[in-house]
Amino acid sequence: MKKLIRWHGLTVFLTIATFLAILWFFFVDGLIERTIEKTGSRIVGARVDLDAADLSFFPAGLTLAGLQVTDPDKPMTNAVDIERIVLSLDPLNLLHRKVIIEEMSLEGVRFGAVRKASGAIARRPAADRNVMKGPAHKKPELKLPVFQAPDVREILEKEELQSLKLIESLSIDILTERKNWRKRLEDLPGEAKFDQYNRRLEKLGSSKKDSLATILGGAGEFKSVVEDISRDLDTIRKTRKEFDDAWLSLTKRVDQARKAPLEDARRLKAKYGFSARGVEKMSQILFGPKVSETVHKAIAWYERLRPFLERAGEARGGEKGKGRPEVVKPIGARSVDVRFKEHTPLPDFLISLANASLRLRAGDIKGKIENITPDQDILGIPTTFAFSGDNLKGLKSVELKGKLNHIDPSKSKDAANLQVRGYRVEGLALSENEELPIVLERALVDLKLRASLSGDAINANLLGDFHSVRISSPPGKNVSSIASSVSRLLSGINKLGLKIVVSGTLEDYDLRLSSDLDRVLKNAISKQVKEATDRLEGELETAIAEKVRGPLGEVNMSLRVVDDISAELSRRIQEGTALFDSAKGNASGGLKSLF
Repeated sequence: MKKLIRWHGLTVFLTIATFLAILWFFFVDGLIERTIEKTGSRIVGARVDLDAADLSFFPAGLTLAGLQVTDPDKPMTNAVDIERIVLSLDPLNLLHRKVIIEEMSLEGVRFGAVRKASGAIARRPAADRNVMKGPAHKKPELKLPVFQAPDVREILEKEELQSLKLIESLSIDILTERKNWRKRLEDLPGEAKFDQYNRRLEKLGSSKKDSLATILGGAGEFKSVVEDISRDLDTIRKTRKEFDDAWLSLTKRVDQARKAPLEDARRLKAKYGFSARGVEKMSQILFGPKVSETVHKAIAWYERLRPFLERAGEARGGEKGKGRPEVVKPIGARSVDVRFKEHTPLPDFLISLANASLRLRAGDIKGKIENITPDQDILGIPTTFAFSGDNLKGLKSVELKGKLNHIDPSKSKDAANLQVRGYRVEGLALSENEELPIVLERALVDLKLRASLSGDAINANLLGDFHSVRISSPPGKNVSSIASSVSRLLSGINKLGLKIVVSGTLEDYDLRLSSDLDRVLKNAISKQVKEATDRLEGELETAIAEKVRGPLGEVNMSLRVVDDISAELSRRIQEGTALFDSAKGNASGGLKSLF
């Protein structure tokens, strides 16, 4: 009869099983711990530490304790640390190499805790170096208007006055015109020519008219004189018309020259004068750097976490993004498996529900995240999250909701809504400028944020309502009148509205800020700016007028000399007209005497 049990084989099997169990007991948790630390550090670009890991099969689950994720930009600070993570696994799907976490609990989640040792790694992965997208916004400086007037004499010594150039050019042109018109006057019929006509007329008048032929001949001579006088008179009148046009052009230029000093004064005032533009952008100066840093960091973390929403290398509009590929490389595997059609398809990795308790300085905020997977196109459901907290320390309530939709990775659309009520701010330094330090002593703030991301196109709108505001401005160094005025105004503000708009793409976004401070401060200093600017303009006008007085006087004198030509032309027209009328009358009288 054969033995039912081969004791030798059973002994070998039990020995091997016992050895494997011992290895599992002593080494599997450490292996999981090292894997999480290594993989996490590669994804984040900074050190990830885990105190302990405990894997169990009955029931199937994993517990992690003391998870610390370093902020890659601040190696001595943790971006997040979690006291305890407990998750339950679906053991049946593990046989199909699918990690399906039915429920996960995150306890004691904190942000920004100080580390005991630096979490920097020797070299960031290449993938991480590319996630810091968006423009780097340099912190603007607060520059108040300076009302110390510049030295007008120094300005005029180094600046070229357009009025002087215009006057000098005009003076040359007037001299040229006067010379030309003097020459033309010499060529025009004048007193000598008119005397000739008079002598001809006198000769015709004194001749005897004894016969008809003599009378008719005299009449013809009179007619010839009249025609000559008429021709010369037309020449003089035409010349006068040309002179009037030239005179009008010169007088217009002289008028421009007289106004040019005022234009120079306005131009130099604009260049060396005072402006309130620095204070008009107070919102950008006070809030811009912090907001920009926050947006920049949020985009960087979004890019780090994006692989958990869609698998790297798939989607972003390519052919692989159109539907699920036939072949998939599971997480942690080295080989390639063929995915066969499933009756109820499941992703390779899925956290169905994650409950989290966020430990903030104000208190605990609780919430949940559902359907965390890089394969939303298989699951067909987006990732959603919702967190809220009430009656916290220094915070009345906070509520955050959102959806991360990457079902079609080529048309991903993420959205988040945040509402904060009654957030108490105390002792916040808004400006450390030596001339005008500004401190937000206290304020109750209500915030409302609506943000969306379609592909790489970002659109975010934040409205902030500050009430019960108290702003102080401790005495700074070299306090100016404008600094004192702004300080008094800030101390009287008890309400403040802030609006922040972010638009563009993740790599090139535009950040715009505006608040009531811009309008209030502009109105506060506009009067001082205007008074100082008017004083500078008046000083410039006086100094420039003194500088152009001599050249402009010469232009006026030259113009009066040219005006003498006008008088001479008028006199010649008057004499020629009288001579023409006389000659014409004599011609008519001679013909009448014939009959």
